[in-house]
This record gives sequence, C-alpha cells and structure tokens, in this order.
Amino acid sequence: MSNSTNSVSTLITQLLRLYNNNLEGFDKISEAVTSNKENVTLDLFDNNDKIRRVSVPSFGFMKSELERLDKNIQNLSGISDAASSIRMADGSFRKIIVSKLDSEAPDIKDLNSITNFKSKSNFFFENLLNPLLYVSFDITNQAPIDTEKVIVKRFLLDLDSQAKINWFNKKYNGRADINYIDFLQDILNNSVSFIPDEEILDLPPRELRYYGKFSVLRISDIQETKTINSVEIVQNKKLLKLDKLFYTDIRAGFSDTVALKVGNFLAINSDTKDTKYKITSIDSSTNSIVVELVEGFRSPQIGTEIFSFYSEKDNNLEVQVPISFNERNIVFIKAIDPDSKLPAKNWSPGSAFYTNDLEITNTDGSIEKLEKYYKFQVVDFGNHLLAMAKDKIPPSTLGIIPDAPTLDPSNFKVL
Repeated sequence: MSNSTNSVSTLITQLLRLYNNNLEGFDKISEAVTSNKENVTLDLFDNNDKIRRVSVPSFGFMKSELERLDKNIQNLSGISDAASSIRMADGSFRKIIVSKLDSEAPDIKDLNSITNFKSKSNFFFENLLNPLLYVSFDITNQAPIDTEKVIVKRFLLDLDSQAKINWFNKKYNGRADINYIDFLQDILNNSVSFIPDEEILDLPPRELRYYGKFSVLRISDIQETKTINSVEIVQNKKLLKLDKLFYTDIRAGFSDTVALKVGNFLAINSDTKDTKYKITSIDSSTNSIVVELVEGFRSPQIGTEIFSFYSEKDNNLEVQVPISFNERNIVFIKAIDPDSKLPAKNWSPGSAFYTNDLEITNTDGSIEKLEKYYKFQVVDFGNHLLAMAKDKIPPSTLGIIPDAPTLDPSNFKVL
C-alpha cells in the first residue's frame, strides 16, 4: 500500500499542494493587478514538494509605465501644458520649448473705465514730466501671459468750442466701449481736430511674489495607496523632513509668514532649475512633507537650501499710458504676440477720459484731482520748452556776446 501512487495519503498530499499553489496564485495575481512593483514572485511547490519561484510582470507597474510614457510623449509633442526636459549624453539637461505657428495676438475686447491716475519717478524726463503721470489699463487674460509689448494709439482731441466739449462729455467721456471705426467716422462728421499719437509701449516686468528656501534634514521612502479606475495602486513617494514649513510673501513685509499647503510646488536648487516636485501631504507636527515628481530628473538630497518655493510669475498684464494736463484722450490698444511679434488684427474698444478729472490717492490717504496735483507737484519741462519756442527765446549758447561799452569823459562831471 505504501508503494502505491494512488494511495489516499498521496492524493491528499497532491490536493494540498494543488490547493496551496492555487491559493498562492490567486493571491499573487491580485497583487500583480494592484501593485506597482516591476515583478511579482510566486512560490509554487513542485511534485517533489520543493519551492520553485516564478516571476510574473505586474500589471500595475506596466500601467504606470504606460502612463509615464504617454505623459512624456504628450510633453514632447506639445499636447500637455507641462514643460519637459531631456537629459543629454554628458549628463546635462535641456528644456524642450514648444513652438507654434506664427499668428497674431488675440483681440482685446474689454477696457476698464478710467477714474484715477498714478505717478512714478521720472528722472530721465520721460515725456518731459517729473513725476511722470500715467493711467493703467488691465489686459490680464486677454493677451498671452508672456506679452512684452503693446501698441497704444491715443487721440488727443482739440476741442476749440464749448459745443464740441459738450459733445465729448455727453457722448464719450467715461466710456470704455468705443468702436474704433465708428469713432473715426464720428470725429470726421463733427469736424473735430485731433493729434494722433501711436507708440509701442513695454509692459512693466512681472514679479515672483512668493519665495523661500528649504533645507532637507531626512529622506524616507514611503508607499501611498491610490485608487485608479476602482483599483488600488501602491505608489512609492518621498517623505522629506524640512527645517521649516513657511515661505515669504514679499508684499507682507515680513519673512516666513505663509505656510506650505498641499498642491504647492518646490524646485530643486541647481545652476539651471529643471526639476519640480508637488507636495501631496503635510505633517506640520514633524515638519514633514510627501512629494511627487512633476518635472525633471533630479532627486532630493539631504543638505542646506536644497529646495526653493516655486510659484508662477505674476500674471497681471498692465499697460501704463502716459498723460498730461488738460487732455481729452481716447485710447485704443493692440497686443503684440510674444512669439511671432505680430500685433492683433483689431483695436481694442476705446477708453475716453478727461485728464483733469482724474484722481490720485496720495501717500497720506488724501484724494487729489490731477488739475491740482499738476500745478503743485509736477515739473513740466515740455511746457517750458514750448513757451520758449513760442516766445522765440534762444538758449544762452546761441546768444551773441555784446561789445564792451565805450565811455566818454565828457558825459561825466562832479556836482
């Protein structure tokens, strides 16, 4: 009986081995579906009850690799909005810049009404006023964020009668929706003379409002479970212990006043910043954060000022148009595409205003109209030059040295 291969004990042993192998197979198949490990190892018993290890590719790993490759392809082809970089043979990195076909900038379809003006230092006598007076037009979200220049066309109306002044005040003053073609036709119909002033203006530089540097004290590898399409996938992430969890808002006037939040980005400090991580979790009790790689290839290291806070540049686009005393202006604007350098096809709606009615808020909080501000605060070199030109007063360098007088003694006597 002991030599029989069909004994009950042999069958039970085979069934037990088959059961254990099936149980191991189901368990590892489940792990292969959900895990992001490259391979899953199955420990199976052979006919001699010896363990034989079989490696099975992980479906979760294959899926994550496919998603990674798909994201890289999208970055390279310009489908994704995220920037990308490639590693060269010498170990350096080059950022990929996606270009587009040349096209004009989008039309600006909205301008704000003007009620205030501002001033700024103008030691180089820009437009011959010091301080320089200007009004601001906000074109944020109407032109590409990296727009550097715009074309500004001003119509300085010469209203030589009270009837024309009343026409301007009633029909245009304070409006910001003036059609360019209709306006040109209207001033021709009403015989209104004007001085056209068209120039290309540079936009003020944008600023990075937030900044901060962070030292890394400890690095740990952790696993986080993420559910994708009703399947739980384990992902490997970095747990970093930092020296602080605060960064600086330059407008606040104090350092380290803003706390890091989930969703913020940190960039690795290097000669060329090309690696960015996203914060996915924060533990304020231990100054620890969990990050995931968003862009680049560099790994965080333990050290001083390894990370810097990464924020997008200020997206406000402001056009500063210089003005002067007693002007009735109507302003139109075209954005210039930063890549193709081509301007928009159409002018923006026009904004009309009378400069003397504009107001400024002084440093002490008081409000003052431009007419008064101009008389007491502004040095108008242009006005002096214009007066000299009208009065025909030559400069001293062009003057003629007079002859010395000749004295006649007979004209003098002692009384």
